[in-house]
Amino acid sequence: MSKVPVQRNLFWMFFSFYGRASRREYWWAQLLLFALFGSAIALLNSSGVFGTPDMSGFAFLAVFAVTQILWFLGICVAVKRVHDLGWRGGMAVFLFVPILGIVFWLFLGFREGNPSDNAYGPAPKSREQKH
Repeated sequence: MSKVPVQRNLFWMFFSFYGRASRREYWWAQLLLFALFGSAIALLNSSGVFGTPDMSGFAFLAVFAVTQILWFLGICVAVKRVHDLGWRGGMAVFLFVPILGIVFWLFLGFREGNPSDNAYGPAPKSREQKH
């Protein structure tokens, strides 16, 4: 792995599988994803798309597209969090297992990462400042 510093910004957080994310970054990203999903559903609801007894094809496709985009963004965040624990990013696949996925999602949010540099990059700055 290259030791080139990563510019930590929203694009890096949501569209990159490289690097590590602290617990704080993980929870802020999760909060933002929930807010985006809630906003998208509220926007669709206010447009009257959900007003009919049977959901229209457009409404289904819109909800499906929003869900898939947010899943991808969430996986990018989870992979970085898994990297912070020193594990391979593929461990994020546990998020797709029913019930275990919720437990793993919470585990990622509460488990402290490696305090020092690992194969996936340097420790997040917020952790380095504490020590």
